[in-house]
Amino acid sequence: MTIDGQRLGSRELQGRRTLLEFITLHEAASQLVAKQGEDFLHQSTPRINVIGVIMEGSEYQQLAPAFREGVGISYPLVMADTWLLGGHSPYGEIDFLPLTLVLDENAAETERFLGPPSEAQLSEALARALR
Repeated sequence: MTIDGQRLGSRELQGRRTLLEFITLHEAASQLVAKQGEDFLHQSTPRINVIGVIMEGSEYQQLAPAFREGVGISYPLVMADTWLLGGHSPYGEIDFLPLTLVLDENAAETERFLGPPSEAQLSEALARALR
């Protein structure tokens, strides 16, 4: 579920390339990654999905709307659950933040970036995910 109570699952990801961003609310690098996702959401053709996963405990959920507004993002944000906060995910361990995963149209990981990728790196990774 998103911070707005909307359903979000693998079914919503399929059919488009996706940037899956694992971020925190309190660091500049995560804010940069989140803003970068917003930019790519609006400039990518064909369209892509962007999902932000906030790697903070549920006690920080009340800060998520302020983060979204402050950074200026429109894409869905979800709070990590206990399993994910433990470093586990369907895409392997999450042991560095921020982390950006590039998923193909079948929601399979094609690339990952530790820390903020450059615009060129992200553009190239999204292009490769089309193949």
